[in-house]
Amino acid sequence: GITMGRFDHTLHFKGASASGSLRGLSLVAQQELIDHHTQMQHYVANTQSNQTYKSLVWNKGISVFNGIIHVLPHAQKTDAYQSSKNMLIGDDAQCNIKPQLEIFANDVKCSHGTSTGHVDPQALFYLQSRGIGKSEATRLLQDAFAAELIETVSAVDIRTWLQEKLQCSWLQ
Repeated sequence: GITMGRFDHTLHFKGASASGSLRGLSLVAQQELIDHHTQMQHYVANTQSNQTYKSLVWNKGISVFNGIIHVLPHAQKTDAYQSSKNMLIGDDAQCNIKPQLEIFANDVKCSHGTSTGHVDPQALFYLQSRGIGKSEATRLLQDAFAAELIETVSAVDIRTWLQEKLQCSWLQ
């Protein structure tokens, strides 16, 4: 059977100049489904939010991201950003992404973006042309993809734990 995990995160921005961010990195193994649902609720003016989620998804794994930025009418000058990037590892890996903006104010700066794909064949070719084997080159590109988020973690113990988890994911 499939192992499932669901994560729901909601941030409410109700105070003047409130700000917050959510970051997530999923290593989705075979026969796993990881499901992230986020909500950024902006109630007042001059608030900021940032969501950055990444997934490495192996064969027969499924990653889901459903993120909402909700800006109410009095939340003028809101600055909100949402990003979901996903790397598929194998032909049977899946990602289902649904970024959403619900904006009821007219003086805001809000955006979202998403991308999903396999390892970049040009980058892979470049590394292989420098004498790096295909599996090691693939691993380097996948590590670099995840490192962008891992390196933002300021707590050394947590960052080290994440790096170890990424290394263990290669044992699949």
